[in-house]
Amino acid sequence: MNLFNNILVVVDAEADAQPALTQAVALAKASNAAVTVVDALEQRSDELRMFSIGGRPDIVEAVVQDRAARLEDLVRATDTGSLRIETQVLYGTAFIEIIKMVIQHKHDLVIRSASERDTKHRLLFGGTAMSLIRKCPCPVWVLGPEADTAVGRIMAAVNPIPSEPGTVVLSERVIRVANSLSSMFQADLHVVHAWTFYYEKTLRNRLDIAPEEVDRIVRDIESAYRSGVDALVRKCNVTLPPRQLHFLRGRPSVLIPDAVESQQIDLLVMGSVARAGIPGLLVGNTAEKILQKVDCAVLTLKPEGFVSPVKG
Repeated sequence: MNLFNNILVVVDAEADAQPALTQAVALAKASNAAVTVVDALEQRSDELRMFSIGGRPDIVEAVVQDRAARLEDLVRATDTGSLRIETQVLYGTAFIEIIKMVIQHKHDLVIRSASERDTKHRLLFGGTAMSLIRKCPCPVWVLGPEADTAVGRIMAAVNPIPSEPGTVVLSERVIRVANSLSSMFQADLHVVHAWTFYYEKTLRNRLDIAPEEVDRIVRDIESAYRSGVDALVRKCNVTLPPRQLHFLRGRPSVLIPDAVESQQIDLLVMGSVARAGIPGLLVGNTAEKILQKVDCAVLTLKPEGFVSPVKG
C-alpha cells in the first residue's frame, strides 16, 4: 500500500524557488500518487473595498487568471515525468480554502513551503502553516521557502505515555510513516523521546520524603518510558543502531530541537498531542515550541478520529 495517494501542494506561483512542488513530485513518483498544485490567494476585504470604490471589481478576477497561468507555466517547467498533475487557484481565507479542498477531494497529504517573510523572522510555521497543522484533517509537510529537498536523515519524535493509549497509537504511526519515508528516500532513521518528571523538584523539597525514595520514583518513571519506547520500536519492526535511538531526559521543547540540530536532521516527523475528536485542538504548547525552534522540514500527523472544525 502506498504511503500517500493524493497529494495537495500549496505554492506561491510568484516565488523563485518551489521546494514544496519539488518534494511533492519526488514523493508522487515514488508512490504513483496523484498531485494537485494550488496557489491560495488571501482575500483582503480592505483591498476589495478599494477595488470597488475605484470601479474595478474585475481586478480580483484578473489576478486569479494571472496566477492560474503562472501555475500552468510552473508545472510545465517541472520535470513531472508521467505524473498526472492538476492546478487550481483558491481565493478566500487561505487555510480554510486549502482544508475545504482536502476534504472535498480526499487528499491524504498537504505539502507547503513557508513564506520568505515568515522565515526572515525564524517563523517557519507562520499563520497559514500553523492553522493547517492545527486544523487540517490530513498530514501536513512544511518546508522552508528555499529548502534543500534532499532527505538524508529523518527523525521520528514519539511520546508513548503508558496511561494514555492514544499517544501510543499515534507514536506507532509516526514511526511507521518515518520508516516508510526512510526506505523511500534511502535515508537514515532516528527515533527520539524526551521525558521529564514534572513533580521531581517538588518532591525533593519535601522534608518528609527521603531523597532515596525520590530517586526510586524517578528510576521507575524512566524505566516505564524507556520500556514504552523500546516496545514501540519492536512493534514497528524497526532495527536501529544505538546511536540513532535518542532517549533524553529533560524538556522536550528544548531537547528535541537540539537533537534535530546536532544530528543534522532533514525531516522531523511528529504527532499532535491533542485528544482525538476535539475539533481544531491539534498542537499543544510543547509541540508548538518544538515547531518554532526547528529549521528542518516537518511532517505532522493527526490522531485517529481527529475532527477538523472546517467543513468541506
